[in-house]
Amino acid sequence: MRFAAIDIGSNAVRLLIKDIEISKKGAVREERIAYYRAPLRLG
Repeated sequence: MRFAAIDIGSNAVRLLIKDIEISKKGAVREERIAYYRAPLRLG
């Protein structure tokens, strides 16, 4: 299952995409697919 998180701050915007798998035994495996950061100045 893929998840994405967006963080919009006063100095930067960040995007994180992860692939997360949970096995039948409950073990969690996660892999970072992409991470982007763009500087900006809102403040």
